[in-house]
Amino acid sequence: MKRPLGPTMRTVGAWVLVIAIGAAAAWLSQAVGAQENRQQVPLFEPDPLWSETLPNKWVSGQVGGVAVDSHDNLWVFHRPDTIPDGEKARVQASLGRVWQETG
Repeated sequence: MKRPLGPTMRTVGAWVLVIAIGAAAAWLSQAVGAQENRQQVPLFEPDPLWSETLPNKWVSGQVGGVAVDSHDNLWVFHRPDTIPDGEKARVQASLGRVWQETG
């Protein structure tokens, strides 16, 4: 036959529960504080009309890759086979274009 828990065991159980909840709350607040102290990464948004400002009426296909070299030049690689037929008469940009910080 099970013996009912006395007031002492219930009190100990309640204290263990309170301590566990307090420890969890302290750990969570510390984790949230660490999140707030982290440096925020920049947020970028795509510009679907970026290629309309290319010089000399260049056209480009779908962008297949973007890279930055050790001199901070931005390289954009495109897929020339994806240029629409109506725009192929215009001057096609070379397979890889480089943009420098100065423009």
